[in-house]
Amino acid sequence: MRPLLIVGAGGFARETVEAIRAINAIEPTWRLLGLLDDDPGRHGNVVAGVPVIGPLELVHSEPRASVVLTTGRPDNYVSPTPPSSTRPPRSGARARSAAARCCWRTPTSPPTSSSGVTSW
Repeated sequence: MRPLLIVGAGGFARETVEAIRAINAIEPTWRLLGLLDDDPGRHGNVVAGVPVIGPLELVHSEPRASVVLTTGRPDNYVSPTPPSSTRPPRSGARARSAAARCCWRTPTSPPTSSSGVTSW
């Protein structure tokens, strides 16, 4: 099974753990190593049955692990599709600033393994 680290230890991390378990129930694929979170108060806790093993910098201790980012702040969310309202669309520097804060980005080319298989 492929090693996996999850960055973040909040609600989205819990949902991601459940998704990983659902995938593994069909076909064992992922070996969940733990959660990484920069909040020292979460270190040593267990979220959805998975330990919070330490800060984000520990990602370097598992160079072969895939990483899922589950961080976010609901109070600072920028919608990729703004609601249709009377608010004017953003343009120029404001649009670039909003895009920089938004996590909905698509890489220019997907990573591929040595076999040529795309793996997101």
